Amino acid sequence: MLTHKTGIEKIKKYHHDEFKKFALCYVVGGSKRKPFIGYVAINQVKNRKYNEWTEAAFLGEAVISNIYDGKHFAKSEFSPFAISQHALARVYQRSKIINEANKSDPYSIIPELAFIPLWAGYWRFLHKDFHKSYDEKYKEINLYIPSPNGLFLGQLKEFESSKIYEVRTYIHVDQLTKSQTIARSILLNASAGLENSLLSLFPANPSFVPEKVFYSELVCLLAILSNRLQKNIDSLAEMMAGDNDDFKLYEIKKFLIDYLIKSFPVSDEYFSYLENLLLKGYSNFNYEFINPGRELKKILEVISEI
Repeated sequence: MLTHKTGIEKIKKYHHDEFKKFALCYVVGGSKRKPFIGYVAINQVKNRKYNEWTEAAFLGEAVISNIYDGKHFAKSEFSPFAISQHALARVYQRSKIINEANKSDPYSIIPELAFIPLWAGYWRFLHKDFHKSYDEKYKEINLYIPSPNGLFLGQLKEFESSKIYEVRTYIHVDQLTKSQTIARSILLNASAGLENSLLSLFPANPSFVPEKVFYSELVCLLAILSNRLQKNIDSLAEMMAGDNDDFKLYEIKKFLIDYLIKSFPVSDEYFSYLENLLLKGYSNFNYEFINPGRELKKILEVISEI
């Protein structure tokens, strides 16, 4: 297949058909000469005593297959999230996905987990900035992850010298409070077109892609998501605060203004360009960073200072 002119496309199709049942997200990108295929799955953690949420959990793993010069190279990295056994049990119990037709298929809940890689990556970047000013003061902030039928609740925690998002429990949409319903809607709308992207694969990155190109696209993905969220700072601050501490709420709002607006000084015109580019499909979006046109080069000059 690698030597045939349509072989790469066949490989992509076979790969997708084989792994779609197991993949939380699935990404195809790169150039025609150096394509890559990436996906995120979950691995069971064995032989660990249960003392904390992360110790009885499934860890995310991002796998990237690179195809170049008639050869195939695969590598993997742990994703920045852990799904507790409790949370998975709640998906089976509450999501209303399981029925007589699929009750013997444990993989039927995979679509409900599809947004976890994207938001775990985004929350990790946001929390890194939050940590600089407030982590010692506010050790825990509430961070949600949406799903097609509900909402995951969790927090960023230290795990083996790295921050990961602990998915602690799951609530079906019928059981959400008013504020949780609003937060879920905001996060779902912001996710559109981004759930299968390099941000979902982070920290894994494709081989044969220059580091500068990889991080340029990653910063633009973060900027798009932040720009979509910035009109909802009040609701996001209430989600993160999670209590009635007015001063904590004030400080979180101040942080969100700095992070969502000031951290990505990209003009509305440039955001429109990126959004339109994303509408053409993620493979086209990704390829544009490998061979940037005039408009994207202008944007890259702005973000190069971030």
